[in-house]
Amino acid sequence: MLFAGKVFSQDFSATLDSSEMLIGSRATLTLRAKSINNIVFPVIKDSLSNLKVLSKSKIDTLDDNTLQQSIIFTALDSGTYAISPLVIIEIDKQQNSKVHITKSLSINIKSPDISKMKDINTIKPARTMQRSIWEYWYYVAIPLLLIIALVIYLKFFKKKKVTPIAVEEKREIVIDPKAWLNDELNSLKSRQLWLAKEYKQHFSLLSDALRRYFELKFSIPTMEETTPNIAILLKTRIAESELETLMGILNQADLVKFAKHTPSDEDAMNTLNAAISLSEKI
Repeated sequence: MLFAGKVFSQDFSATLDSSEMLIGSRATLTLRAKSINNIVFPVIKDSLSNLKVLSKSKIDTLDDNTLQQSIIFTALDSGTYAISPLVIIEIDKQQNSKVHITKSLSINIKSPDISKMKDINTIKPARTMQRSIWEYWYYVAIPLLLIIALVIYLKFFKKKKVTPIAVEEKREIVIDPKAWLNDELNSLKSRQLWLAKEYKQHFSLLSDALRRYFELKFSIPTMEETTPNIAILLKTRIAESELETLMGILNQADLVKFAKHTPSDEDAMNTLNAAISLSEKI
């Protein structure tokens, strides 16, 4: 059966390591309990009878079945502080409990005795130290070096003439469209690409040469235009018969380039000769 009773015993005690201390110092409260039974120590939080608890040790087991815990505390004000009795509970194997109450304790917190302190002297005025003139050498040296550097620059670099870099004038290259076209057509004739069955390349070069000629001659974008649009652009610039011949050559070239038409060697030569004959008229 569980029962409880209050017991005063020397085996359950609380002791202080000092009866007095200065404000801000530290003191230690030690709790001890000697028993073969289970012991429950009091729960101490952040304060102990208006004393500030700084730390609590773990409950250590000493010899002779003695348990011990240390509580370190301090005080922030002077005066006598009474530490109330603390309760330690002992529980035996039959779950019977006994309550042990420690003796009340007290500790005297003292303020520091300032009467024995030395007199506080006033702050002495700052002393002016005499400095040698050599300690200011850089105030003279740095401006002097800047002046020397400026004189050297003005004497050797400022008066030096910068030789202008000759810029080559860009000359506009004037191309004679007719001479250029004749060269292109004669070169194409000498290559005889149809013999190697390079019909597509042959007609492409032929079409590009004629388109480029009219672009140079009339400053119109014939290289980007379709064959029907070229006919519109040139309608008022060349004779109708010449325009008809040109359209026949360009249409033949379009068939080979885009419609995958396979011409004969005779078609390739006849178309080239027609272009050469046209170049003599336009």
